[in-house]
Amino acid sequence: MSLSDLTVYLQAVRHRSDVLVLPATWTRLLKPSVEASYAMGWNVTPSGFAHAGSNTLWYATAFVWLELDATLVLTANAGPSVPLEAAFEETARALQTALAGGAGLSAFDAVP
Repeated sequence: MSLSDLTVYLQAVRHRSDVLVLPATWTRLLKPSVEASYAMGWNVTPSGFAHAGSNTLWYATAFVWLELDATLVLTANAGPSVPLEAAFEETARALQTALAGGAGLSAFDAVP
């Protein structure tokens, strides 16, 4: 998947577009099941959704902030690493706060 494809997909997640999947599918994909904060690969918070992963060559973290009507993708040409995850989380928190006008929306506590 290219970064361009990923941004199209994240926009669809943000708006729950019926162009890609049916509305019932979005509900199933994004509704937490057993764990209150996890839904089929997505970390779910009151602010939105986050997902992180690696193919061992690239690491990417995606955020969908519903309250801000915004998405963010951070990538690096490196496999998964704890320092990289922490840096991405801190970058996302700073951007989220800036987009909220310093309102301090609840940040994602952890990215899977």
